[in-house]
Amino acid sequence: MPELHVSTSPSPLKAYPAVSLIYRSESQGWSLLSLIEAGVESVAITWKKAPRLRRDQHYEPGDYFVPPTELAGPALEIARKLEAQRRAAIKEGYAAQVADVEQEREAQEWSEALIGDRFEPYTGEG
Repeated sequence: MPELHVSTSPSPLKAYPAVSLIYRSESQGWSLLSLIEAGVESVAITWKKAPRLRRDQHYEPGDYFVPPTELAGPALEIARKLEAQRRAAIKEGYAAQVADVEQEREAQEWSEALIGDRFEPYTGEG
């Protein structure tokens, strides 16, 4: 697996033939990418705004690093778990929205009023 250095490689996408997004933290501005080369999976962690450890450190938006191989498995496991939780929360939200019959009725009335016609349920006649 090629080594990636921020100073010599502007993007992990250029160094690896297979890259996929595993998880993106919108609130904290980081992402975890899966990098696969020759059947070996590694990870890259990207961030929009990285905390500085020292005053003289500077990070550009979109910086990334490839952690040691020993951390790839645990990082992927955690990121996949976070993504599964995110998807489950979205699914639960949609299920709750659909189950709210009153809200659905109000939404339908509102949207019908916008287009100026009235929804008539299909009865199979005529």
